[in-house]
Order: sequence, then structure tokens, then C-alpha cells
Amino acid sequence: MKRKRPPAPVATKIAAKTVSHRQRNATLAVATIALSVTFLLVYIDPFSLLLLRRAEIALDKGEYSNAQRLADRILEQDPFSSRALLIASSAAEGQQRFDQAMEYLERIIDEGNENTVTALRRLGDYASRLGYTANAEAYLRRALQYSPEDLATRESLISLMVRYGRMWEAQELILPLMKQGQVDANHLIVVSSPDIWLADNSQFTSLSLAAVPDDPLPLLADASQAWRANQWDRAEGLLREIITAHPENIEARAQLGRILAEASDPAPFLFWRKSLPESATEHPLIWFAWGRWAQQQNQLTAAARCFWETLVRQPNHTAANYQLSQVLIGLGQTEQAKAFSGRAEKLAKLYLLIDGVKADLSLEKIQALIGLLETLGRPREASGWCEVVLREKPDTVWASTALHRLRKQYNPSSGFTLDSYNPALQFDLSRYPLPRWELGNATDKDSKEEGENTGLIQFEDLASAAGIDFSYQNGASNDGFETLFEMNGGGVAILDYDNDGWPDIYMTQGGQLPPMRERSSPTNRLFRNLGNGTFQDMTTQSGLGDRGYGQGVTVGDFDNDGFPDLYIANIGPNVLFHNNGDGTFSDVTTEMGVAGSDWTSSCLIADLNGDTYPDLYVVNYIGGDDLLGAVCKKHAGRRCAPVDFPAAQDRIYLNLGNGRFDEVTDQSGIVASGGRGLGIVAADLDGSRRLSLYVANDMSANFLFTNQTPTPGASPLFSERGLLSGLGLSSQGIAQAGMGIAAGDANGDGLLDLFVTNFYQEPNNLYVQQSDRLFQDRARPANLWDAGFAMLGWGTQFLDADLDGYADLIVANGHVHDPVDPQVPYQMPPQFFRNLGSGQFLLQPAETLGKYFQGKYLGRAVARLDWNRDGLDDVCIMHLDSPVALLTNQTKQRGNHLSLSLVGTASDRDAIGTSVRATFGQHTSVHQLIAGDGYQASNQRQLNIGVGESKVVNRIEIVWPSGKTQVFVNIPVDNAFLVIEGEEQLISQPR
Repeated sequence: MKRKRPPAPVATKIAAKTVSHRQRNATLAVATIALSVTFLLVYIDPFSLLLLRRAEIALDKGEYSNAQRLADRILEQDPFSSRALLIASSAAEGQQRFDQAMEYLERIIDEGNENTVTALRRLGDYASRLGYTANAEAYLRRALQYSPEDLATRESLISLMVRYGRMWEAQELILPLMKQGQVDANHLIVVSSPDIWLADNSQFTSLSLAAVPDDPLPLLADASQAWRANQWDRAEGLLREIITAHPENIEARAQLGRILAEASDPAPFLFWRKSLPESATEHPLIWFAWGRWAQQQNQLTAAARCFWETLVRQPNHTAANYQLSQVLIGLGQTEQAKAFSGRAEKLAKLYLLIDGVKADLSLEKIQALIGLLETLGRPREASGWCEVVLREKPDTVWASTALHRLRKQYNPSSGFTLDSYNPALQFDLSRYPLPRWELGNATDKDSKEEGENTGLIQFEDLASAAGIDFSYQNGASNDGFETLFEMNGGGVAILDYDNDGWPDIYMTQGGQLPPMRERSSPTNRLFRNLGNGTFQDMTTQSGLGDRGYGQGVTVGDFDNDGFPDLYIANIGPNVLFHNNGDGTFSDVTTEMGVAGSDWTSSCLIADLNGDTYPDLYVVNYIGGDDLLGAVCKKHAGRRCAPVDFPAAQDRIYLNLGNGRFDEVTDQSGIVASGGRGLGIVAADLDGSRRLSLYVANDMSANFLFTNQTPTPGASPLFSERGLLSGLGLSSQGIAQAGMGIAAGDANGDGLLDLFVTNFYQEPNNLYVQQSDRLFQDRARPANLWDAGFAMLGWGTQFLDADLDGYADLIVANGHVHDPVDPQVPYQMPPQFFRNLGSGQFLLQPAETLGKYFQGKYLGRAVARLDWNRDGLDDVCIMHLDSPVALLTNQTKQRGNHLSLSLVGTASDRDAIGTSVRATFGQHTSVHQLIAGDGYQASNQRQLNIGVGESKVVNRIEIVWPSGKTQVFVNIPVDNAFLVIEGEEQLISQPR
């Protein structure tokens, strides 16, 4: 439905009647407003002066009706007395008669003096209150034109821009205030991180649309918020409506381009680009949209040019810094890329710091913020924060010292960022070409053909029927308080501890919260698979009843004796259990020296230095002296948050091969700031036959530790390359709350991809590996972005549920705590995404998947296994609020498969990092045996390869970590084999 032309505001109509020369301006009364101090130039009789004085006194006393009456008496004699008109307008305002107040102000003759500015500012404020926002902006800009130094006018215009959602314009308005030293915390928040909103704009938008229903410009704030809330279709519709009514509005055009650049169809973007006016290139977001489009079209040099142009205009655009670093790496310019990736990481940290300061203006947080701003070359902002501190606490020595130092770093003409700190000004990319504005020639990759398996995928929770009775107890109380400990849940590991060929299940338990634990706390549990569809609790007999406050758990044969061992992550000392080979385990933690004392979330056992002795990597979460005693109110506006505590350093324990481990953390290259690790995967990501480590961090950049160990057996050495590889931040340059990780080939190109779950109202990431070993976040084109945005994801795994040769995906969801906002869900449904081929996924309806998927839970860790050995992958899911689920794959229409268990000889026995390339029919799939398995879980050490309708696997090529390669041909399907490194024959295993 088309909107009608907006009627003129009340004040506009009055102005048109009052002064005839104003009628020449057609659009806004603003352009014709008038004010003056002409009363100073004309004779005022003593009686009028007396009335003015009495009117001022009445106004000061709040006697608004009397003040207005007295001012009106003066205006009867002198209709243009600016002094009387100002008094009358203030009196009318005091009586909530804003239309009348505006009428008085419109009668003041425009002479560009102090009274003019005062009247224009008041008109702007009144217009804004009444919803005439376009008029309000024009009034205030005219006032600012007359008096750029007027603080009140500038404040009003800044407030209006923020409510509009025009944050970049608000920043430019704030800069002069900062130069005058007239800033407050709100100003600094807008400048430091314009994507963080200071208030809800819904009331502003509703009022504006009610006043001028045919002007959609106020919807710009709604469009911006819709974009941030992942309502991109709605945002696009609003922006198109705004542009139709206001084609001159570059902000709306820029925001629309940002959306269209991410679309799979390039045609709408090209049409948008062609319609831009020449002046649009002054807006940094226009260049960013161009850069994202060029990047999608693989025009890397053009993308680099566009991102660079963005940063010349706005050096603190996080996503532009991050994406430029990725493009430069793709162009082989790694050194230049480091400057931009480093700045992107700092800007991502700034975003989180500002968010924390917005909620809690503590001195500690402000001090950290000041330090970060200084490293970003933004001393003027840092000085502003010092002034905020000193206004409240003048005796704060560190703030005074910092302010003195910072003021020396900039001069009166300096902008927000010093030129020497903007890498875009250190590298001239203006020689790079602009994008070629043409449709690409992208070709579809392999996808499912008509007739391939598209039947229903179904699971059934058989935990209770199979005799598994386990619920994680997090120790939460009902006293209205909570701790961070109770939120993450327990871990689950799959192991065949007695080597009978049937996978068993081990789960960690919580119990009473640290530090008040007692020996009577519930224990971890081991359930032995009896091979007849049931499990038996063997915790006591096995000696695995650890009573620590359990988190994650991992499986690995650390002494290569053929029996899997267990390492248990606790809040406090961890535990290493050695498998004695007779159905029992021994606690060897102390003698091995691997206990630690941190809050460990996830862990893994794998050979990290190529000496065939599996080592330990321990992912630690948060720490600090106050951690154990930190208690928060459950229903407070701000809950317990991990960012309130320092990140705990991860640990590496090197297996010496003599029954001892040596901690080599400090010399291994994994010491890094940030952290707060939750999930981990160890895999050969670069084809080097060395294991890299990928760590999902909570609210800081994720780590990728690439293995640089010079020779097998040397001390392990890693280099952190998360940002440089494209795995550190989201595609928007944001450090998200990374939790679970799934590793698998999502798009069938033979390269390992990584899927990462994140917090509520954050998209999950699908990092797709490129041929140059870099990664791109392709969650949106893979159809995984929207479905994850409304969830809070934890454990996740790739699995080929219907054995069609494509890796599907499962995610467990649930909030960390019961939200204060009733609109935010607490329990959440799990999700299953079917792989359609070519990197495309489709969320499957809960009603087709089975009863379990129709419920809502506080899902946590997820492990993959085939517990009934039918060749179909099953899933074990831990919860906070309900018993563990053993999701048994009941898919009827399924393909064929080949199951492989690997044993290393020249490699470590677990053979972590071994890759298998399987060729069947016209298809080839690549699989890798990995460790870590994401969030607090350890999968069954078996590769289950779906081959669709093929009756035989034509060829498998196995590349072991030692470098040895083996090839087997014409393997019959629907069989399980044991593969021993160096052995010429596959060893058949019973089904």
C-alpha cells in the first residue's frame, strides 16, 4: 500500500500564516524560521519591561498560565518581541501545549543570533517530541549552522541521530564536543562502538509514524534493529520503502547494499549499485557492501580495494578490517594482512568491553577500555573516558596520569583515530581495480541427483529402554542465586573399554557446587554395552567413580597398550585414569603430573609432536581469585557473565613415553590472551600430517594453533593463526560465544570444514575450507545462519544419518540460565540439518525426526557413536534439566556403508589425523579421524562412511600420520573392518 504525502506539521502551518516571506520555502518550515533580539534595537516602554520581568518571575515559579498571560499582553503591543515570545513558548511548554509553544517560536524573526539559536533548538525539541522528526532534524541543523559551538543544540541533534539509528552521523557530531572536552559516557559509547544501541527506539518510531504516517524515514532505526535481529527480509522491505520516499538518504541505501551483497542472487545488488548517486561513495558502508559483493564473486583485488576505501573513511569498521585481512591473505600478502587482522581483533574486544561498560560503569572496566583505545590509536576517546572517571572520582591517580599522557598524543585538529594507527593509510591500495559489475559464472558443485535417498531421517531415544539412567546434577539451588559453574553441564565419552567390539558410554557428573563439595557427591558413571540392546552400570567395578565437579571428558590410549584411557575435566583438579586391561582403571593423575587446578571445560588426547606418544591438551575456561565465591542473583537485570573473570590459560602436557608427562605450555606457542575456551578439535587441517588445534572461545576470538613442530619427537610448537586463517571471528568481524565444534566435509570438496555453535541471537558459523587452506564463514549461503540465530547452541556433530554420502549436522540447544525476559526461551529444541549436497543444508521438521526432537531441553554435550552396530550413526546428548538421551538412528530409507576402525603402528596407536579417501561410483568422499570432538565430548573412534546405493567401494586410500599410504580396492559394502597400519589386508569385524 502506497503512503500518502505527509501533512505539514502544526508549526509549519502557523509559520506559513505568520510571515508571508516564509511561504517561498515549500518543504520545511524550518527553512523559514525566524528569531532575533530586535527588542534590543527598539524602544521598550517601562510598562512592557515591568510585564517582562513579572512574566519571567512567574515562569521561574512554575506559574505557567500567568507567565503566558503576561507575555501575551506584551505581544499585543509588540508581536515580534523575541523575549516575550521565548517566555510564552516556555510557559506553553510547561502546560504541555507543544503545538502552541512552537507557534510562538515561529513568530520570531530570523537574524541568526543567540535568540534564533535558542528558538530553533526548542523548535527541534518540540518537533521531536511531537513526532515530526524530519522537521526536528532540519531545525537543529539550522541552529547548529548558526552556532556550531552551542552544546545544547548539538546534544539534541546527537540524540535524534541515535534514535534514528544513524550512528555514523552521530559520531561526526560528537567529535567537536570531544575537542571541547564536553563528553559523557553515552557519547563515548556511541563513538567507540556505534553498533551498540543506547535505548529502545520503538517508541520513537511509533510516535514519528503517528505524526507523519506517510514519511517512512523514522523506520531507518527499525531497519537497523531488524538487521541486527537477523530479520533481513523485514529490514530490506523497510529500507526500500525509505529509499522510495527519500532517494537522497545514503544511509538507507548503504544499509540495503549491505544486505543485498550477502544474497545468493547478485542481480538485485547490481541494480542497487547502478542506482546510487555519485555522492554515495563518501559513505564507508557503501564501499563495504561493494567489497563483500566482490569477495563473493572471487574478485579478490577489487574486494581489497573496496575494503581499503571503507577503512580510509572509517578505520574502526571491524568487519572491513577483518575481511580485508582475509582477502590480502588470499592474495599472498600475509604481512599486510596481519596489520588489519590485529586491528580487527582489538576492535572485536572493544565491542565486548563497551557492552560491559554500558551495563556496569566500573573503574576496572573503564581502565581496561582506556588501555585498549590507546593501543588502537584513539587517544581522544581514551581521554574522554579518563574525564568521565575524574568527574566522579577526582582523586583517581591512574586516570589523572593517563589523561596527562594521552593529551600529548593528539592535537586540536586530530580526529578519532591517529593516522599513524590506521593501517589503511600505511598501505596504498588505490591502484587496485574496482569490481567488475557483471554476473559471475559460478557453477553448481555436486549435489543430490533425482532418485538419490531423500527418505525421512528418524531417531528414537532408547536410553531408558537400554538401561541408561543418568541425569547431570549441577547443584543449582532455589534460593534465588546462581553461579557460573552450574551452567555448562557434563561431558560424554564413547569408548570400548573392554575391547569387546561394543562401544560403551562414560558420563561426568556435577553435584554440589565448588568449593563446598563433599565426598558424598554423586559420581561419574560408566555404562557397559552388553551387545544385546542394553547397558550395565559398571562404575563401581571399573573404579571410574570420580567425584570431582565434572565437565568434559576425552578418550585416548596414552601408553599405546591397546586399551583406551580416560582423562576427565573438572572444575578443580582433573583426573587421568589408566585402563588396566582387565575391566578396571587406576587413577594415575598424581604420578603423571597432569592434574592442574583450573576450570577445565574440554580436553583431548592425541600425539601432538609426532613421536607416537599421545599428549594431553587441556582447554581451560575462566579463573580469577573471586571465581569460586562469585554468586549472582538469578533474576537480576545482568546475570553472571564469563567476561567478568579473566580467561584461564590452556595447558599442554607432553607425553615423555616413560610413564610421565611434562607440562610444556609456556614454550609450546599456545600462550595467548583472551581464551575462555569451551570446545576443541585436533585435526590435520593443512595436509602436513601434523595435528592443528582449533579452540572455540567464549566471547573472544577463536584460536587456531597450527602445528609448527620442526621434527617428529621435538617439543611441540604451535603458531596461533585463528584470525589469519579466517577462523577467529564471524563474517561480520565479531568475536562470538563459541561453544561446540563439529569437523567434517560439509560441501563434499575433500577438505575439512568446521561448524561452530554460538550464543542466543548470534549466528552459528560454518567455516568452509578453501583450496588455499583459508576458511570462509559460509553459514548464510549454507542455510545454517537463520536457524541458529534464535538458538543457543552447545554440542554438535557431523554424521551421515541416512548414509547417502553427505555429512548431516545435529545441534543441541538450550539457554545458559532462565532468562529474565519472558520472550527469550530457556529450554530449546534440538536441530537436525540434512545435507543437500553442494554445501547446502535443510532444517528437518521436528515431527518427522521423532518424539525427542519435538521436545525442548537444556541440551549440552553431544557425542557420536554406533551403539547397536547397525552401520547407522547414533547420538548421545547430555542435558541439564532431563536424563541423558541415547538417540538411536531408525532411518528406514538408508544407503550402504563402510565402517573402519584404525590402529596405528608407525603412528600412535589411536592414529588421530589419519585421512581416508573413499571412491564409490562417481563419488569421492574424504574422512578424517579426529580428537577433541567439540564441546566436552569424545566420539567413538570409528569412521562410518556412507556410500549411497553403491554396492562396492571401488577404492579407499588411507594416509597415516606417519606418512605411510595404503590403498584397498573393491571393498564390499555394509561391512566393518579393522585397518592396521602397514597390514596388507582389511580385518573383518562382526556386525
